[in-house]
Amino acid sequence: MRIHHARNTIPEGGEDEARAFYGGLLGLSLADIRTRATFTVPNLDALRARLEQADFEVQDAPPVEGRRRFHAWDPFGNRLEFVDRNPSTP
Repeated sequence: MRIHHARNTIPEGGEDEARAFYGGLLGLSLADIRTRATFTVPNLDALRARLEQADFEVQDAPPVEGRRRFHAWDPFGNRLEFVDRNPSTP
């Protein structure tokens, strides 16, 4: 997974919860997460399934430039955007 752009907030004392979500669930380091985030993802469906299995809300979004995408929210209410790395083929 690569960060496309980002700007999120984590409240004071929320570092452990942030590590569990961003590190454990998304596989990112704590240095990557202090940011609102758009991520390009090699396997969008697998990530969506992991988020849903962990009881995070996932919301479809219209494709952009032929790439599927969805939104989810981190434990602090920051909206995250996940975009398929590869354009969809018709």
